[in-house]
Amino acid sequence: MRYLRENTATRISVGPFLDNTDGVTPEIALTVTNSFLTFVVDDAGVPTLVIDAAPTASGGDNDMVHITSDVGGMYDLELTAAQTNYTGRAMLSIHDADVHCPVFHEFQILSANVYDSLFADAATDYLDVNTIQISGTTQTANDVGQDVDDILVDTGTTLPANQSTIIGHIDTEVAAILVDTGTTIPGLISDLDAVVDTVKAETALIVADTNELQTDDIPGMINALDAVVDTVKVDTAAIKVVTDVLTLGIITGACSGTPTTTVSDSDLTGYTDDQLIGRYIVFTSGNADGEMSAITDYANASGVITYDALTLAPAASDTFKIV
Repeated sequence: MRYLRENTATRISVGPFLDNTDGVTPEIALTVTNSFLTFVVDDAGVPTLVIDAAPTASGGDNDMVHITSDVGGMYDLELTAAQTNYTGRAMLSIHDADVHCPVFHEFQILSANVYDSLFADAATDYLDVNTIQISGTTQTANDVGQDVDDILVDTGTTLPANQSTIIGHIDTEVAAILVDTGTTIPGLISDLDAVVDTVKAETALIVADTNELQTDDIPGMINALDAVVDTVKVDTAAIKVVTDVLTLGIITGACSGTPTTTVSDSDLTGYTDDQLIGRYIVFTSGNADGEMSAITDYANASGVITYDALTLAPAASDTFKIV
């Protein structure tokens, strides 16, 4: 939908004009006088034929020329003020069955007041907002003013002649209302100030309590919690060692292969990888007899036990106990 201004000569872009043989090739060199214009306006709800003629090439009411440098088949068409002197929907069609496909454009012709209010570059006009009816009653120019006068007469009140006097009159009336109700505006304001002060004081206390909690209590609580966690970790480790000992008991075995001060092959079987980590190996014969070391790794498939370094390396067949 495009918009036109009532009773205003204008130029509009029309197109694209496409070759009628393939429907896609733009026509940029039409003999415009061979085309035909049809412009119909729904004026007051009645379709009215406004233009029924060929475009003109130059010097006519409806000059239509190709737009300079255009490659899409667009043309510039002139419409006269008389041809847009309507309001309502409008349809434009341009056809030449021998050369190009039909071109169609739909418009809405708006009154000058509405068009200028919506589209003018500067605020040259405003939408008409005159009050026609109030509560379903058609108004005349002075109806509202007369209603105000009638109210003033009924209440025995008159408005002074100028604005400053009117404002003074309003101030007097407001003061009278305050006296009648026993209310004073300054009193209300002071009460509100007291409420605001109370809110401020309470807010300050809340902020102070929050800051104290953030700077004092929370770090202490975190440190205490850390200490508890550390204790639980130690106790848990001790419980695990005791549980392993109770579950597995004292294990006896003998070295095999070529033991070193940190690694021994053994004849142990039936334990899972790493199950013996944390227990101690005590050698009961041979070079390392009486030495004890913490086990750091155990491989079930090979029976290899890894432990902290001994003073002397045990030999094959040396016996040990794991506690």
